[in-house]
Amino acid sequence: MQRQTERLSGNGKMVMLVLFCLVTGSLSIYLFTSNLISKPSTAIPVTRIKTALSSGKSGDENTKSSVSITKHEYQRIKSFRDYMDSLARSPSGKLIYQDIIAQRPGLMDSVALVEKIYQLQSRKQ
Repeated sequence: MQRQTERLSGNGKMVMLVLFCLVTGSLSIYLFTSNLISKPSTAIPVTRIKTALSSGKSGDENTKSSVSITKHEYQRIKSFRDYMDSLARSPSGKLIYQDIIAQRPGLMDSVALVEKIYQLQSRKQ
């Protein structure tokens, strides 16, 4: 539309604006007056919408975490994290650590997530 109006001069654009305003204004006035003068048409009945009782709830209220981490599993994860930390700190173990991380890129993120889940689980109990 912009490409089509670029060809018009300043006066041409003004004429088009005035014509647009006249057409839309007269159409609005016609619709307004015709609704005031004419007989009311059949109205669409308004009915109440029936909703489920749980429609205002997110569903998180009734869900319980299916993940349960025992203390023994947490101890194994913690010892694995300590082992990986010691590998990362020692010069000879650094290569082994980097190789493990290259083979399993999200491993340490998963370990941190399991530890966080266990800590949250421990607070709830």
